[in-house]
Amino acid sequence: MTWSDHSPVIITIEHPKPSKPQWTWKLNESLLEDPLIQTDVRSTLEHFFLTNKTPDSTQPTIWEAQKCIVRGILIKHGTRLKKQGTQEIAYLVTQVAQLEAKHKHTLHDATYKQLLETR
Repeated sequence: MTWSDHSPVIITIEHPKPSKPQWTWKLNESLLEDPLIQTDVRSTLEHFFLTNKTPDSTQPTIWEAQKCIVRGILIKHGTRLKKQGTQEIAYLVTQVAQLEAKHKHTLHDATYKQLLETR
């Protein structure tokens, strides 16, 4: 073989550290028990199937597309619930810190009782 711009050369380079595995979405089954989420999924799918029921669309294409739609709805609601939980925890941590500081200065039994209830 001669070296020229007409002879293809293949080089294989291996990275010493393997890359992180890709993140994969997993269904949080507790989302399916929420009536609000059930209603949202049902109404969105009804609209989806009415809109996409055309002779040009094949069944496998419609099936794959609806899976993406449902996944998106569940990700949206899962993210919303996680954000609400995080905000609630942050609020409670702030409340506990404030009550601890108040109890430290006043030493009232009512403040201590409120602190224990908040914890």
